Amino acid sequence: MDGSDRARWTVLSGAGVSMSPPVSLLASAEIRSALLETLTEKAAAFAPGAVDEQVRSRIKRAEWRLEYILGRIFRSSAVDLEQGLLSCFRVDIPARSHLMLAAHLSTGALEATLNYDNGIERAYAYLNPRTPIPLEWPEEYQTALKRWRAYLGDVPPLTVVGSRSQFESWRRMPRSPVLFKLHGGLNVRGVSEGMFTDESQLAGLPEERRFVVPLLAAGDPCLVIGYSGDDLDVFEPLMGALRPKAFKWISPNGPPKQTLPYVQSLDETAILHECAEDALERWIPGTPDWPTGDPGKEERKAKFRQWAQSVDDRTAAESLAWMLLDARQYDPAIAILRALQRRRPMARTGHRLGDALYHRYNPGDRTAAAATFLSPIS
Repeated sequence: MDGSDRARWTVLSGAGVSMSPPVSLLASAEIRSALLETLTEKAAAFAPGAVDEQVRSRIKRAEWRLEYILGRIFRSSAVDLEQGLLSCFRVDIPARSHLMLAAHLSTGALEATLNYDNGIERAYAYLNPRTPIPLEWPEEYQTALKRWRAYLGDVPPLTVVGSRSQFESWRRMPRSPVLFKLHGGLNVRGVSEGMFTDESQLAGLPEERRFVVPLLAAGDPCLVIGYSGDDLDVFEPLMGALRPKAFKWISPNGPPKQTLPYVQSLDETAILHECAEDALERWIPGTPDWPTGDPGKEERKAKFRQWAQSVDDRTAAESLAWMLLDARQYDPAIAILRALQRRRPMARTGHRLGDALYHRYNPGDRTAAAATFLSPIS
């Protein structure tokens, strides 16, 4: 397949392309579990007796999205926690899948990713012969990168679109190759580009990003790689735009059970049980090898746990109380919110305490709620 053929197919990539060594990023479920465990311990210490074993069990079973948990933490904190979190997603040495996706982009192609990490952009930057090869890289990676550069030759400048202003700018003046970061994240320089951090995904993609989905679906074919379909803001419009016989859904275990029926109903033959690298090898044959290096997964886990531990106890308690309130777990939410108000009264925690009391509706709750709201309840 020559460069012009490659440019006609598009890619939507998910977390699966960043999980192989040496990157070894964690699945969102692993990150979510580590965060909830830490938040629970901190909240239990902040409000003794509020988080019993029954509450702990409910929290473990909760299917809260990672972005939702992060949103509650960020909006409960008085300090900037985002950069510390994003450092957990930073890629120093890209994976082979990143290099293969970068090679596809070099033909003038269009790709989109839902990942926060900067693996694809990092790989593309290093494929440019004018970018210095990091001297701190192990020798086998330096040698392998030289082979990749010889394989590709010169590469055109890449446009990375991650923030609202960048989406709006690209739509006014399209240019290729382009990598759309639909959920923002880190750019090639390690700077944040508008991460989603709350339940706004339930309302769908923001207007300035929606145009990307039809562009992806117009690919011949559109490759959906390492994506669970667990992002409602992208999955629903994607299912409406993909064409039977014109896309491939690539994942070692196939789509998860919650998305499998939708993909099967559209085109059952589109499902390929392959890892990202094996699938991409068929579309980009002859790419050089790349060392796998140290898996590094435990190091990634340690980074996320370290970040979670950096969240102060009050922020942890408030964010967990907020999530419990959303889940209508009023008793533990009220116990934590009362502890927060005793330590340092704040308008937002007082308002949430009133909301929890009002909706729990035990004897005397609504009278107590009226005293905590900022304005009388009518």
